Amino acid sequence: MEIEVPEHPITTWKQFFAHMGTIVLGLLIAISLEQTVEWLHHRHQRHRLIEDMHEEAEENIRVIDEDTKLLEQELVTLQSVADRLNGAAVNKGNISIDLSKEFGPQSQVENMTSPSRGTWAVARDAGLVPLLKHEQARIYTRLDFEAEQELKAEDEATLRYNDLGAVLDTHRAAGGSRYQLRFSTADRDLASQKLHSYMAAQSIVLTRLAFWKGASEAIVREVKTEEAMIPYLSEAAKRAEQ
Repeated sequence: MEIEVPEHPITTWKQFFAHMGTIVLGLLIAISLEQTVEWLHHRHQRHRLIEDMHEEAEENIRVIDEDTKLLEQELVTLQSVADRLNGAAVNKGNISIDLSKEFGPQSQVENMTSPSRGTWAVARDAGLVPLLKHEQARIYTRLDFEAEQELKAEDEATLRYNDLGAVLDTHRAAGGSRYQLRFSTADRDLASQKLHSYMAAQSIVLTRLAFWKGASEAIVREVKTEEAMIPYLSEAAKRAEQ
């Protein structure tokens, strides 16, 4: 910003105030224009963020529905494995069982696609959150909380799956595939315990997916307060219990 020097010397107070008035008016106009441009830019960023959150929530609902079906199928398969394992015949104190059909070649959960929580993370890193109204920020923060809980549940399920895999690998039958197994009755009980632990963890993942979907549905419905999200989360809890 440059201030022009007057072409002629200022010799009277009237000329001085006229010149200063011109300068002040120019500065005010320049500042106003700058603030208007910045306000328009921030408004565009805010609207873009809201639209992106809405679109991500819509896509996540679709992904969660698909993942839920896969996970429900996985739990049915795991229950079948548990029934076969617990009902296997004992021969001379040992149990031989082939679980290749149930566990291989690929489990349902390996086909799952994780929902996205990237939009809110990018907004935080870019410092865009202060552009939102306080209540809008609370809504998105609650959505991100539900997403974080689901991802934590997935991590826990992965740990329990690894524990189960370690037990199965230890009891692989000589010369057999990974799921052709041989147990003592005590070891069979340990494997059954690890299996049920993994199933319980996957059930929690299923519940947390339902909550994430409920929060996403609230975003799509454009709720105005965090409290208005509660009915969607309550409905999610009911679905998870069915």
